[in-house]
Amino acid sequence: MHRSFQEYLAAKQAVDEGDFGVLTAHAHLPAWHEVVVMAAGHASASARESLLYGLLDRGADPDVPRARRDLLRLIALACLETSPERGPELEAAIRKATATLLPPRTEAAAIALGRAGPFALDLLMASPDVSNEYARVLTVKAAAATADPAALPLLARLGGDSRLGVVDALIQAWPRFDPDEYARIVLRDSPLRAGDLKVDDRGLLPTLRHLRRLRYLTVSSLDLEPVDLGFVRDLPALRHLAVSNCASLAPLAGYPLESLRVAATGPLDLAPTTEMPQLRDLSVRGQVINGQVLPMLDLSSLGMEALPFHEIGAANWPRLRRLTLHGVRSMAPLEHVELPELERLDLEIEGRGAAIVLPRAPALRHLCVHLAESPDLSALAGAEVSTIELHHHGRDPLDLRPLAGLGGLVVNVYRQQAQVLGEDGLGPGSSVRSAWDDRPATQ
Repeated sequence: MHRSFQEYLAAKQAVDEGDFGVLTAHAHLPAWHEVVVMAAGHASASARESLLYGLLDRGADPDVPRARRDLLRLIALACLETSPERGPELEAAIRKATATLLPPRTEAAAIALGRAGPFALDLLMASPDVSNEYARVLTVKAAAATADPAALPLLARLGGDSRLGVVDALIQAWPRFDPDEYARIVLRDSPLRAGDLKVDDRGLLPTLRHLRRLRYLTVSSLDLEPVDLGFVRDLPALRHLAVSNCASLAPLAGYPLESLRVAATGPLDLAPTTEMPQLRDLSVRGQVINGQVLPMLDLSSLGMEALPFHEIGAANWPRLRRLTLHGVRSMAPLEHVELPELERLDLEIEGRGAAIVLPRAPALRHLCVHLAESPDLSALAGAEVSTIELHHHGRDPLDLRPLAGLGGLVVNVYRQQAQVLGEDGLGPGSSVRSAWDDRPATQ
């Protein structure tokens, strides 16, 4: 049976049998909070007063622990939401008893306060502002629990707080209100996470135009429908965009993005990137067309599938400092690419046939290789790089014997069944680590 229905039946039975003493005695327990609140709504006027005054009496008992007393008084406050009739004396008594409990000090108090609805909002608005981060987080949670538009001015007072706890609480409260109104009133001047925001609800995208300090945006699509990037035109401060599934890059033409990370389920035309003069960091997952425009861009970092990169052919990438290739089946084409400024190369290798070869990259200092099988690693033995990382994700044995004596090698093994050969012969500063064990196996 659903928990809410159980609580309803328990409250009804308590009212029918007049067990208000039982309700008062157990009100501080989490499982009884909703039962007490519902019972207050079902009870007659006189029975309700008896219940609420009983909560206030326990809340004033010095023999009851302080945290429990605070919670009992806030539960009495929450009961006002479900109480259709209440005398002015009772309401005044509850207001006086709870006035010193604001802002809330515990999660339970925040939830109980939020249950009190508009009455609690009046108290929160009238309470003195606090600088303590946790108190502000609890205030946001209490206000958000009401889901009342009247809470927006209160939340707006906290909208400029840059502390991550407060920022996260405000973002989490967003879906409880009208999205556009909340963005306009509460988040308009929010610093977010140093300008960073992650969105997984496409319904929020049109509201982002209100966020003045949004510089980094990640859009995670929860369905298969591609995201239309037209909303970006209304975000003048945005400089870094990541989208898990987009339809077209055309809306970004002429926009001053510095970093773009996109994935697509269908062919994605890269031609609009030539009209993005400030673009320096580009990562594309999926099938692309017009890849030949990429060497024309002033990129310092590029990530894409290996096949379309190889199809570009022999090219000079004069400013590229980092290159990431996914789905590498053959590294031979890299021998014909000029990468004079490349400092880091990341490779995701598929299959055993992709013998590792290094490109013509005199500035290369960091090589990171992800593999599921064990290709020939002998080309790495003489690599003049500062750091080599190997990430082995498969079950096949990983043969490190060709790298005997090599120092500065970091090997991470992610399958417990995978055997590592030759780890004892590695040079100083090398290590082999297992993902299921934080301690180095070899050093």
